[in-house]
Amino acid sequence: MEEKKYFSDLNREVIETGKCTLCGGCVATCKLLDVGYLSVSDERPVIEEGVRCPADCGYCYSQCPRVGKPTLTEGLEEIYEVVSKDDEILNACQDGGVVTSLLVYALSDAVAEGCITVVDKGDWRPEVQIAMDKPSVLKSAGSKYTPAATLTGVPDAIMNYGLWSSALVGTPCQM
Repeated sequence: MEEKKYFSDLNREVIETGKCTLCGGCVATCKLLDVGYLSVSDERPVIEEGVRCPADCGYCYSQCPRVGKPTLTEGLEEIYEVVSKDDEILNACQDGGVVTSLLVYALSDAVAEGCITVVDKGDWRPEVQIAMDKPSVLKSAGSKYTPAATLTGVPDAIMNYGLWSSALVGTPCQM
């Protein structure tokens, strides 16, 4: 049986080595488990001073996308290039507006109750947002190439908005 790993291991193997992308998954997991020992400070995950993880936990480590995981061994079968047909989306988006179109569709067709997105607050300061309508989705259109702790929006969507069916969007390096 594999030895259980905790935040101290995550800190040593991922955060201190510079591999952390500040996706916020460890913080979100800790909050969803109603432990809440982790937070984001100075653009890195931290644990409350003087606190140790519960002996039966370690979920922050196991969910981290930067710890050793098996790699994909199969290649792509097909690649498509697509563009939104919605002019309002095309005026707000960065490239083809596909992600924005999918989010608007998910909300309008009740596939998702809300969308966990990121808005640009200026000066490279992204902020996680829960978008529940097309104008909010349009406000978050376009990639934000700076750490945003996007996954911290998951407990916010569930605990503060009661959303159990949410779309989550972010760049691959932050998920």
